[in-house]
Amino acid sequence: MTNTLVHNRSNTSSSSELRFVSSPSQSKRSASIDVPTATRSVSTYVQTLSGPLMVGWTLREPITLTVEPDGESFIASESITTVFGYGDSGPEAVRDYIVSLCEYYQVLEAANTIEAYQALARLSRYLIKKHN
Repeated sequence: MTNTLVHNRSNTSSSSELRFVSSPSQSKRSASIDVPTATRSVSTYVQTLSGPLMVGWTLREPITLTVEPDGESFIASESITTVFGYGDSGPEAVRDYIVSLCEYYQVLEAANTIEAYQALARLSRYLIKKHN
């Protein structure tokens, strides 16, 4: 499954939109989130994610990210898991966080330990993987 990230920047507001769109051979479903426009001069800000994240993944409960500059890059993190995202801009860090969160779920799902099962149960309170 191939997903494309489309970044739309509004000329009339201080926000951008990240939109994940599946490839033409996949379904036409997409999800979007509003992300404040990040530049090198932006300080730390918070971003709340909710609903569909990308094809096949939906949040049951909102997750609030802290997006902060880290030298020439940005880090997006939260206090629920150990997952974080990293990128050259705030929106890139948020996108990386979303991909990392879904990958973390898959790693926990494939692991065969009590600890992984417990972590997956905690994560499942927030994140739903839709099986096709």
